[in-house]
Amino acid sequence: MAAPDEPPPDSKLTRSKQRWAQEGRFLTGKTSRPGQQRLPPGQHLTRDWPTLDLGPAPTISRERWRLDVYGAVEQPLFWDFQQFTAQPQKKFISDIHCVTTWSRYDNQWEGLSTRDLLVYDQLYAHSGGRNTAILWGSAGLRLDNDIDIVRSFFSLGGFLNMSGITPETLVGPNFAILRAIYYRQVGVGGRGFLDVPVYVGASLERGNVWAARQEMSFDSARTNGSLFVGLDTILGPVYFALGLNDDGGSAYYLFLGRTF
Repeated sequence: MAAPDEPPPDSKLTRSKQRWAQEGRFLTGKTSRPGQQRLPPGQHLTRDWPTLDLGPAPTISRERWRLDVYGAVEQPLFWDFQQFTAQPQKKFISDIHCVTTWSRYDNQWEGLSTRDLLVYDQLYAHSGGRNTAILWGSAGLRLDNDIDIVRSFFSLGGFLNMSGITPETLVGPNFAILRAIYYRQVGVGGRGFLDVPVYVGASLERGNVWAARQEMSFDSARTNGSLFVGLDTILGPVYFALGLNDDGGSAYYLFLGRTF
């Protein structure tokens, strides 16, 4: 890939496009009014699907197809075609207006919504001696206006995910949660309680789900928290936790496995 300040490779296509730009080709001098005019100025309507390429179109089988997201991301993603189509799919209809001046109405699309890939999750941890402090934030936004697809909504509830309520109690198209977690090692293993390291800790969580992005605010978020005891066993971490919510309710947890 060329650097941003490098000119594009010289070819017949790039020379033609540069000439078109200098000649002002496809410019009509008219103002587009989408609310009144479905076909933009300078476009022509077609019913087929034009294919523009610089040579033979490559044939890529579904077995070779991949979607790779890596580099400056927190969670790299590598999907083959089967994994991609296993994600929540949606269908919608829209017009398409190509820069090569053709337009086509009422195209039917099906695939993975971009909203399912744009989720923020960041965790910062600091340890000193027996003490560990964690700041953990997560958020997700639905980028389209189709809020009827409940299967792709976000949910909150469960230990360290609004601990005072049960899983999937809060469900909506937009969510955010910020967690502050502290725990201290009070046992080192060997002789003692169950002969394994023991930790005690607490969390403070503030978050919610919202029907519209415009409604999202810190003031409208709910506050939950937890008190927990953790055991570092040969089978993995074991947690006993009490979750508390801002309505005075509570939830209890006992499970095996790492959560943060």
